[in-house]
Amino acid sequence: MKCLKQSLNNLKNTIFYAKRPNDVSNNTCDNNCLEKKIVEEFNTLSKGLRANWLSGSGYPDIEILDVSTGTPVGYIEVKATARSDMRSPRDFYVSPGRIVSINLERCPDGRIHFHIEVLPKLTSYKIHGDAPHIMVLVKIYQLQDCSLPKGMPHECKCWKIKEFSIHDLYSLELKTKVEFNTDYHEIITNCPRL
Repeated sequence: MKCLKQSLNNLKNTIFYAKRPNDVSNNTCDNNCLEKKIVEEFNTLSKGLRANWLSGSGYPDIEILDVSTGTPVGYIEVKATARSDMRSPRDFYVSPGRIVSINLERCPDGRIHFHIEVLPKLTSYKIHGDAPHIMVLVKIYQLQDCSLPKGMPHECKCWKIKEFSIHDLYSLELKTKVEFNTDYHEIITNCPRL
């Protein structure tokens, strides 16, 4: 944890270029992604642990390995925001994969049991062992007087870290939202026309 905190403190003066605040963590502009920078800083500071950036979207962003055994000792999700409101249900979500089938069973007492078969998605391929899951929440702010480097797309903006907090997700109560959705193509293809 000490290396992670020091890594984030070392990045407080770094300017990140991104189109939107949440893009700072996995960047849309240039090659100064916050997630990659955390990995670089962590690996410079740490002796017995190594951080790996788990590229692409999806949970988690970073895996921490014990150098001597190669065993995962932690997974890190990085979220950057400039918002003061912290109550959006979409701030952090994990999708286990594509639902293949859902069967429901009505119990005599009126309860309904859902049996859901899921085809694993990216998350299942990124997690290789039982280890703590940690959220790094980074509050950022936009720099008003900042010139973009040459060649940087004009829609990119300059951002800096204001503060950060680190949270152990172990105590987070998972709330599953089961919803049905489809697109018009699936309806036209699979449903009889009347």
